[in-house]
Parts: sequence; structure tokens; C-alpha cells
Amino acid sequence: MKRAYQHGILLLTILPLSMLLFGFISSKQKLAVEDGLILFSAAFDARSLSSEDIESFSSREASLYLQPSILPMLSARSIRLLAVQLTEKAHKSGKAPRQAVASVLPEPAEIIAMLARTRDIDDFEDFTAMEGAAGDYYTAVTRAAPVMKPLRKSYEIIFEAAYAAMKGLGQIRNAQKDYTMTAEYRSGITLPGVSSRPLKSQYDLAHTFALDIFLQDVEVNPVNGLQKGPMIFSVSDGLVIAAQKNWRGGETLEEYNSGGISPKAGNGVIVYDPTQRKYFSYFHLHDVLVEPGDAILKGQPLGFGGNTGTNARKKGHGEHVHVEIFDAVLGKNLRNSEIAAAIF
Repeated sequence: MKRAYQHGILLLTILPLSMLLFGFISSKQKLAVEDGLILFSAAFDARSLSSEDIESFSSREASLYLQPSILPMLSARSIRLLAVQLTEKAHKSGKAPRQAVASVLPEPAEIIAMLARTRDIDDFEDFTAMEGAAGDYYTAVTRAAPVMKPLRKSYEIIFEAAYAAMKGLGQIRNAQKDYTMTAEYRSGITLPGVSSRPLKSQYDLAHTFALDIFLQDVEVNPVNGLQKGPMIFSVSDGLVIAAQKNWRGGETLEEYNSGGISPKAGNGVIVYDPTQRKYFSYFHLHDVLVEPGDAILKGQPLGFGGNTGTNARKKGHGEHVHVEIFDAVLGKNLRNSEIAAAIF
């Protein structure tokens, strides 16, 4: 009743104006007005949503309730039901569930902010004074961190529910159908013989909370210096929550122009595995073969190894894939030795 009353007041207030406007604006503008009305309503009734309310929503309506400004007002149960509704209603209406799920995923910079350590944020703040695209990127990340970090568990409910719904709808990507070479895949991050496990003696000299896995059979473009290595495979099931293949830059942050997961990471993919409750990040890829919102299984090709990102573009720093794993249960990144144990 409370929700119906609020909607009635809202409609009595807005309807005359919207009817006047709809005669003079485009269909795209009409959609924007309608979305604005739904968001306005969501701010009032998010805390009192019932299962019946959510079941009546279209996929688009569900997506508008799953926005960062509304999530803090929703219960875990409502978030889960909205994510399922988002996915299943899209499928029933003939739309791609992947695209519906992608519409509520955070931007890559927001995901980086959500998972960043305090030390990482301090480092990012040092870059905010830079002029140009890199400075703009790290400013966006540092501003997003206080908003996104408290929302991590809410987003994990969305990721888990959307993945389960897509699996129930038969919307898991078929890697063997898309790429015949996956028939040779057994385990690990590449096919056998084209990558090597770092030596334990090297762990103390490398990243503490990441693992660089070096690649063989890497080709180098003589014109632009970009490398293309072997195919990189997902080492887990999960939902693709970020996938970027448009990195443009050079060896330094000053040369960064646009795109990628981040200026330093380059092209990459981030997968959330709801069973393990872990985030798997794959950086410095040459290109990317999956899209945000894809539901995948272990062994799904993600892209080819490369040297995108300022960290890998430096001379002698390419020919590897950079892997990070964030444990959502523990709320921290795995150490390099733990990542190696999970992959090899």
C-alpha cells in the first residue's frame, strides 16, 4: 500500500508534465524520462520492496534498482531477486541476458577501486596530479573507492545470482564450439608447453600479491612493438565482470591515451567465481575474446597474451600475463605463491 501510495503521488505530480513533454521529445528522450521516474520511485520504496513487487518488474526496471545509489537501501534478498529478474525477464523478452547483466556491472575503474588495498589507493592518489588521461583515470578511481568498497558484498550477490540464473537458462558460453583448440585444454592458464611456472626462489623478487606467468611463442609486430602470445584460458568458472580490449598508450603513464582495465594493466579480463568467491584478474592481454556479462566455465579462452599496459610496454617487461586473485571471503589478495598453487 505504501509503495502504491508513493507511486500515485509521484504520477499525479509528474504525469501532466510528462504527457506534455512526450509530444515533443524523441523516443530515446522518452526512455530517459521514464528511467528517471523509476529511479525517483526506487529511492522511496527500495526498503519496502516485496517479492511480488520485484516479480512484476521488467528487466529494465530491475536494472534501475541495481544502481549504486539504490543498492545500500536494498536487502540482500531483494538484490538477489532483482538480479534473477533482470536476467530471466531479459531472456523471456527475447533479449540477450548477457547484455542485461552487463548493464548493471560497475565500470572497470570502479571494480579496481572496489578491490584496491589502502596502499593501492595511496599510490593512485600520487598519480592524480598528473595531467592527461592517466591522471583523470586515477582521480576517478580514488573518488570511486569510498563509494564502491562498501558495495562489494552487494555486487557479489548480483554476480552470484546472475550467474546462477544464466546457468539455469543455458546461457553459459560454449568454449569448444567457439574455439576448436580448447579441446586440447586440460588445466592451467595456457595450453601445455607455452607458459612456465615461476620458480619459488623468484617470489621474493617479484610482486607479492600478483603472479607474472611468462609465455613462449610470442610474436612481435615490428611496426608498433605490440606482442601477441599464446591463448590465455580462464582458470575458473564465473561471470565476466570486466573485459577491455581498447588500450592505447606507451611505456609511461604520460603516454597513456585511453582504454584498457587501467593505464598500467592494459587490456584484460576480470572474472568473479561465485563458487570459490574469488576474483580472477588477467592483465596485459593483446586482445580479449569475452565480453562483460558472459557466463563462462573453466577453460574459456579469454584472449591472447600481450604487452599492453605501461608496465608491460617497457623494454624487457613483456611476454607475460599478470594474474591477481582477490579472495572475497578473506577480503584480501592472494600472495604470489598462493596464486601459483591455484593455477598450476
